[in-house]
Amino acid sequence: VALLGFAFFSTFKGVAGGNYVSTVTERDLSGNKSAADSKLLVVPFDDTTLHLNGSWSRAKAHSDFGGSHVQTSQKGASAHFTAKGRRYLVMVRTGDSFGKLAIFHGKKRVATADLFSAAPGHKLIDFFGAVVTTRKKRTFTFRCIGKHSPFGDRTTVNIDGMDVIR
Repeated sequence: VALLGFAFFSTFKGVAGGNYVSTVTERDLSGNKSAADSKLLVVPFDDTTLHLNGSWSRAKAHSDFGGSHVQTSQKGASAHFTAKGRRYLVMVRTGDSFGKLAIFHGKKRVATADLFSAAPGHKLIDFFGAVVTTRKKRTFTFRCIGKHSPFGDRTTVNIDGMDVIR
């Protein structure tokens, strides 16, 4: 039995905040066609699109989307972001020096994330919306709210980017 393997590669330039659907089907040598399989590709907004208030700094890291993230350890420092969509996610870094991040839509807190973890890493936080949520422009504020626990001094918050599903 001989197997033939074919690979198809396609490159395109996506835009920040872009949502793209890739659909693939396959056809065997007898002409039988498979069911289509589709995947959503979301190109994030980079941390450079955030409007920063308080003491933030930008740090470069090869593992970050766009090569950088913003960081703060100042309680109350905030960053806001506006985009049109249905569902919103934020990409953050985690580790043993990290504290808590609060996420607001207007004045309403919609999520609180504890960014502490024993090992360094990245986390994608799905904080607002669903497929059935009305698509419209929304503004969110990310705020450093302090310590991981009342017994520690870990307060760092890093934001790498935001995914918006349209």
